Amino acid sequence: MFEGVVATILNRFLGNYVTNLETTQLKLGIWQGDVKLEKLRLKTDALDKLRLPVDIKEGWLGTLTISIPWSNLKGEPVRIHIDNVYVLATPRFQENFDPEREDEREYKRKMQHLENDDLLRQQQLLKKKGATSAGEEKKQASFTEQLVTKIVDNLQIVIENIHVRYEDHISNPDHMFAVGATLSELSAVSTDEEWRQTFLHDSGSVIHKLLKLAQLSVYWDTECQSMQGLSHDELVTKFTQGINSEEHRCRQSILLPVVGLGKLTMNKRPSPEDIRTMVKFEFDQLAFELDDKQYEDVLLLTTAFDYAMRQRRYRKHRPPPGVRPKDDPRAWMLFAIRSVYDEVHEHNYRKTWAYRKKRREERQLYIRLYTASNVNHGTLCDADAKALDLLHHSLSYEDIRQYRAQAEPTIRKQQYLIRKRETEVNKAKTGGAAVADNATAGGTGVTGWVGGWVSSWVTGAPAQSQDTSKKSGNGVEFEDDSAQLSEKQVQELYDAIEFNEDDADNATDDDLPKETIKLAATAILRSGSLKLKVDRKTRDHTLMGFMFNILKIDLLQRPQNLSVDVSMHRFEVVDGTLPNTQYPRMIYVQSDDDCDSDASTCEDEESVFMAVAAAPGGLGAHINQGEDGSTDASPMLDIGRKLKDPFLQVHFEQDPLDAHADSVINVKVKSLNVIYHPVAVKAIMDYFKPPSSASAESIHALIAAASKSMAGFRDQTRAGLEYALAKHKTVDVKVDFDAPVFVIPQNMLDPNSEVVVLDTGYLTIESQLVDNATTERICQKHDQALSDDEMKELESLMYDHFDMKLHSTQLLVGKDLATCMRALRNGEADQKIHVVDKIELNFDLGLCILSEPPLHMPKVTIDGSLPSLQVYFSDRKYKALMSSIDLILEAIEDEDVDLTQQYEVTQAPTAFGAGG
Repeated sequence: MFEGVVATILNRFLGNYVTNLETTQLKLGIWQGDVKLEKLRLKTDALDKLRLPVDIKEGWLGTLTISIPWSNLKGEPVRIHIDNVYVLATPRFQENFDPEREDEREYKRKMQHLENDDLLRQQQLLKKKGATSAGEEKKQASFTEQLVTKIVDNLQIVIENIHVRYEDHISNPDHMFAVGATLSELSAVSTDEEWRQTFLHDSGSVIHKLLKLAQLSVYWDTECQSMQGLSHDELVTKFTQGINSEEHRCRQSILLPVVGLGKLTMNKRPSPEDIRTMVKFEFDQLAFELDDKQYEDVLLLTTAFDYAMRQRRYRKHRPPPGVRPKDDPRAWMLFAIRSVYDEVHEHNYRKTWAYRKKRREERQLYIRLYTASNVNHGTLCDADAKALDLLHHSLSYEDIRQYRAQAEPTIRKQQYLIRKRETEVNKAKTGGAAVADNATAGGTGVTGWVGGWVSSWVTGAPAQSQDTSKKSGNGVEFEDDSAQLSEKQVQELYDAIEFNEDDADNATDDDLPKETIKLAATAILRSGSLKLKVDRKTRDHTLMGFMFNILKIDLLQRPQNLSVDVSMHRFEVVDGTLPNTQYPRMIYVQSDDDCDSDASTCEDEESVFMAVAAAPGGLGAHINQGEDGSTDASPMLDIGRKLKDPFLQVHFEQDPLDAHADSVINVKVKSLNVIYHPVAVKAIMDYFKPPSSASAESIHALIAAASKSMAGFRDQTRAGLEYALAKHKTVDVKVDFDAPVFVIPQNMLDPNSEVVVLDTGYLTIESQLVDNATTERICQKHDQALSDDEMKELESLMYDHFDMKLHSTQLLVGKDLATCMRALRNGEADQKIHVVDKIELNFDLGLCILSEPPLHMPKVTIDGSLPSLQVYFSDRKYKALMSSIDLILEAIEDEDVDLTQQYEVTQAPTAFGAGG
């Protein structure tokens, strides 16, 4: 029964992206239960949904295999295998501009967008029409949940060998570059309780799914050879070689190969105490690398894309490709005049009565034609069909969407009258016998909703307005009759997904206890890094590295609640700019210096890190299956239990169970040591300095112009204040921040050089929530006159208040870093070292909740106090402080620095080893 539905879906989906699709062969294969399509060529405009000036030069879908056991859907899985997807994309700039083709592509994008909007609207309408009672709504929700569960249980997908490559020789005039992404495997297969790959004919009440990600990587090759012009076999060979792990060593990778493993557990028949869905993801590493040439290409590509998007409306006036301003200055002058004239003319024309009359006539004509098309099942006379097509070309997407919304009430009214007339005729023919309810109401309950839902989802149109045949947006014709489901077919669908309407009455979220966990998801990343490099093709020098270990994310979703917890262990920034530096780590967690005092704890942590790092192939070794088909358990899920007290902890909760606020945010951060290195800071500033080109400057000009826009001022009335108070979302914020310690050495190469240390202390932030009684008391006086004190109280409620306390902030100057750190740990003031002893700062921060507060109400209020201040000063400390200020100012001086030469002081290795 589902053969026609599946054939229609594949026709609609593949037809949007593939040119040589044999629909007859596809439909025959689906009816036989075995589809195998090979060497499908991708369309040039297959990436148009990204709305980027990019065309597909060459693209293939090597193999698409679908196996559907129609005779035993309950006992055998549906298998989908996609292999060898290769895409070669190129920029679509002025040189390739074709006005007619661009208009047609824009028209297709607009119609696809409208089709998706209609699909969503019709599904919502059918759902509302079918849900005549709360009981029916429960059945529909239960049906959808059971359908998703069955699809997850029955579907097995394997995607292998994906390589997408973009080549650009325009954005950077100096050289061509190529950006690509490769994927070796992405799969989701069924397993047993021991995570051995198998399909269980009766999986019981729990579904187990193993998700695997293998060798996902991204590269950005500068000064590379183009693959355009190669034969088909040569291109396939090149693309295939690019996926191999050995080839990654020859590429300029941005994202090194990523390996991941996921375990999905779904409970089909859970009790309120059971977790319905559990997901665990494990990733080996996310290692990013970026060199100076790649960064320059990124900026130039972004500029080129921005320029191409902004010049779209003016390209029709532009001189032909190859004509430069000095070759034909008159043509370029006319281009400027016509572009400005069109913009001014359009602006002035929109203010005329002629324009408004034209808009009114187009709106009335479109509503009439669109209504007739829907009421008459898509049938229009040739003149009306041509007029409707012209309106679709000329009107904007926003106008068409608005006009269709205005036509909906008329369409529903006329369709109701038609059904009513048909019912009366049927009654007259049958002598007054009752007819089925769905003849007048379009179907009620889950049965009517399911039939309409399937037909509208498959064909993209409401069930009432479907014609016997329809041409999709890709030009492929297919029959719609197969998309209509009768009551018998719907019952067969119920049996296939094991859905029972009688058991669906108690399965909605509203009936569940608020503590019930619907989804529990955990993601663990063993390590992450970002390395900034220079001169990669010769000495591959690492300028700076940002690294962290063990990032864990936990998510819990309840019927009316969502909570997220994020933790991170160890964060550090390693300096590679200066050989023989005494401070190779510019930023690191302060507790890392305390390993000597607690050797057992540090050894335990190190053993865990080393055990994971020493595993052959990282996490990849744990993904490979054994001879019995089982998947080895990774030690990563146990790391979170062994490593305690992470560097960063964040807790976010939306709609907390105790309802004391709308959201809760808790942040706890351990102290960091930050070593200030002027040469490294200067190097990073120079590294991220954009290229000096007109295109890059245009981006800065756009950003500057946008930032200068200012909103006008207006007064807030009392009603506006009360409305803002009623609609304002309260956030319970609690920040426990062991603030960083800033260290400024006078000499990075001398371990005994004098240092200035600023310990910013301990920062706590807590929100002051307004109690509900105060809010209700103000709201109860809505119709009463307020006194001056009550009005001030109302205005005070327009602020979110936060208590900010900064404890134990101190400034020290010592002969070396170890001396200063000992003084900080002792906790007692030393007049020889301290400049400023521990101080306490208390602030009350108020943030106005109004987007545009009246003039007498400031946007931000700060009220602070400093109880005491003790300063110990001397000429030695004064000189050290002034020297530190000079070091800080060195980094912001405007001097051109050659990053490839300035760090070659000696041949000594940096913190990243010999050669960087």
